[in-house]
Amino acid sequence: MEKFAMFIKERGRILAPAVLGLAVICFALPFVDVSCAGTKVGTVSGFDLVTGSSVGEEEINPNWWVVAAFVCAALGVVFTIFRRRILSILTAVTSVVGVVCLLIFRGDVNSKLAAFTKEAAKESDIGGAVAGMFTVDYRYGYWLVFILLLIGAAVRLFWDFGKEYKPLKADTPEQGPG
Repeated sequence: MEKFAMFIKERGRILAPAVLGLAVICFALPFVDVSCAGTKVGTVSGFDLVTGSSVGEEEINPNWWVVAAFVCAALGVVFTIFRRRILSILTAVTSVVGVVCLLIFRGDVNSKLAAFTKEAAKESDIGGAVAGMFTVDYRYGYWLVFILLLIGAAVRLFWDFGKEYKPLKADTPEQGPG
């Protein structure tokens, strides 16, 4: 464990932007599979949810929770480039906000699916059989972004606050000739 802590402390400056950059890239991976009666209807990537897309004949509008998570991941990359404590805190905050946005997205999709199946069951003469027909599976892209945002926040905080802070020349006020 001590070797791992030393690794993070020595390479945290490079590791945090790499992890958060990888989180941004993972938005290109499949986020959600939509199935009906066990047959996959379509797969949607994170970028599809950010920009809007279509699955089959259905148009998908941008999901603002996923857009917010993407912006948080991108801001986290930008914040990790600079060596200031406040930016370390902002990196952690934006990463955690990104994770929260992904959790809200998941809850939102699940509640909309439940409402849709409940309404479909009322309108259908087969009733409750409709309820289990539609499923949404969260794919590896969703989980990778989720985990990488958490790791990025932890690495940046551990790296910056796990050692003595040494300000850069730009961090110190200039002294006049006096």
